[in-house]
Amino acid sequence: SITNAGCSSLVRLAITVTIFDGVEATITGNLPVTCFGQEVTYTTQAGNTGYEWDVIGGQVIDGGSASDNFVTVLWDNIGAGFVSVSYTSMNGCEATSEAGIDVNVTSCSDITITKTVDNTSPSIGEVVIFTITVTNEGQSEFTGVLVSEQLPNGFGYIQVQSSNGTFNPITGMWTIPVLAPGESATMQLWAEVVLGVNYTNMATIITSEPVDSDTGNNTSQVTVVPSCLTVYNEFSPNGDGANEYFIIDCIEMYPDNKLEVFNRYGSPVYTARGYKNNWTGKANVDGVVRRDEQLPTGTYYYVLEINGKTKTGWLYIMK
Repeated sequence: SITNAGCSSLVRLAITVTIFDGVEATITGNLPVTCFGQEVTYTTQAGNTGYEWDVIGGQVIDGGSASDNFVTVLWDNIGAGFVSVSYTSMNGCEATSEAGIDVNVTSCSDITITKTVDNTSPSIGEVVIFTITVTNEGQSEFTGVLVSEQLPNGFGYIQVQSSNGTFNPITGMWTIPVLAPGESATMQLWAEVVLGVNYTNMATIITSEPVDSDTGNNTSQVTVVPSCLTVYNEFSPNGDGANEYFIIDCIEMYPDNKLEVFNRYGSPVYTARGYKNNWTGKANVDGVVRRDEQLPTGTYYYVLEINGKTKTGWLYIMK
C-alpha cells in the first residue's frame, strides 16, 4: 500500500514476480570410446554469455572462447581426460550454469607386421628376398616406429629398399618416422644363403608412439630350408680344372659324415670319414683297381651316412 503523511492510500499496486526455473548446463558430444589423436567437438546450450571452457588431457583446436558454446579438442594424452564449461544464463536474470564430463582416452591403435620370402628352399649361395610390411590398422597416427630386422647366421646381408624410413644394416634396425592410419610401409631385404645353423628370420616392432594396443601381432617370422646335401652325380676328373670333384652341397655342415663308394659289383673302391668334397675319382681301397689309381669311366654307387641316417644313390665318372 501507499502512505501519505501517515495515511494509507486506498490505491493498491500489483507487482508481478516471474520465477525462472534454472536451466541445467549440459555437454553433448562425448563418445563411448575416445581415441588418442582423435578430434572431438563438445557443445553446450547456445545463446548465453561468458563461456569458460576447461580441458584437461587434450588441446583446444577450435572454439572454446567466451562467445563459443562449443569446443573442439584433440586428445593427445592416453588416460583420464576432462571437459567442463560454465556460462552466464541469459534468461532475464543473471545466473551461472556449469557442467563437466570425464573422458577416457585410449590408444585405439594397432600396428601389425608381416614377413614373407620369395624362396623357402634355396640352395646355399643363392640370393633370397625378404619382404617386411608394417601396417597401421588403427585410428591414430604412429610416429617413431622401430623395427628389429636382424639376420641370423644363415644369411649374409646384401642390400635393402624401403618405401618409408631408413634401415641400419649394422644394428639391424628399421626406423619409420610416421605411419598414418591405414598406411603401410614395406621393406625388401636381399640376403645370400650361407652355411649356418639358423635360417629363421624374425622381424619385431620394438617401439612406437603411441604404444600399440595389441602387441600380439608385432612379430612375424619366416623359415628357409636350404637345399643341402644335394649330390651332383656326375663329375669328370680329367685335369681340365672343371668339374674335377665329387660334390655334395653342405657336406661341411656334417663333419662326422661317412662316405663309401662301390663299383657295380658291390666292391668298395673309396671310403672316407668327414668327407670334404675332395674326391677326384681315385681308389683308396685295394680291389679291382689298386689304391691311388684312377677309377675307370662308369657308374658307381655311394652310401652316405649322416647323423645315423643313410642316403644312397649313383654317381658317374666320365673322362
